[in-house]
Amino acid sequence: MATEMEQTNIVQSPEYEEEAEFQDAFPTGGPLGEKKNRTWADVARVIGNEAIYERLQSYWEFVGATSGFIAGFSFVVTTDTIDFPYGDGIVITTEIREILFGMFAGLTFLISLCATLFAAILYSALNLSGQENAVWFAQEFWWMINKPGMLMIISILTMLASSFFSVGGLYPPAVNYVCWAVGGILYIFIGYVFVSVDKKVKNHLNEMLVAMELKRNK
Repeated sequence: MATEMEQTNIVQSPEYEEEAEFQDAFPTGGPLGEKKNRTWADVARVIGNEAIYERLQSYWEFVGATSGFIAGFSFVVTTDTIDFPYGDGIVITTEIREILFGMFAGLTFLISLCATLFAAILYSALNLSGQENAVWFAQEFWWMINKPGMLMIISILTMLASSFFSVGGLYPPAVNYVCWAVGGILYIFIGYVFVSVDKKVKNHLNEMLVAMELKRNK
């Protein structure tokens, strides 16, 4: 009889037998999530302990390093004094601009630091659980896995907001308008790319998981 460890490790070769495929892909059983709510838990059931362990580690390493860089950069900004020679604009005054800049810069530091710490905690918890329990970890804490990345994205958006208020106070209005226009176009494009890629990846993942589920239920 195969051991529990053997049942949870999916065979990577495309020539593996179907029976082994079912056992390895669904070590804990249970229904799949809804198509629109595919999670790391569903992915883990297909790719197995070794693959999900490596993917989670590389993901949190990237998020931790990027968020740490953002936190360090924003800390320098928040502890420095900035004068706004063009602070009085059509909509806001210099005083309000300083308040908004400080608020968004401070939020950038706090949120990015939280993302770094969150990624570090999950990374260490996964290491403590061990590679042989990576599928269990992904299924148990699936709702936490993307949270560091979400915090990192929020910190990038708050950093963008603080930079716009800073540029608007340091340079003439024409420069500020160009930055807002170009920034808006670029972020709309990035949002479109993200939605398109995310949709295609989820559709592909859904097809793969449904196929595995059908084979398992035969």
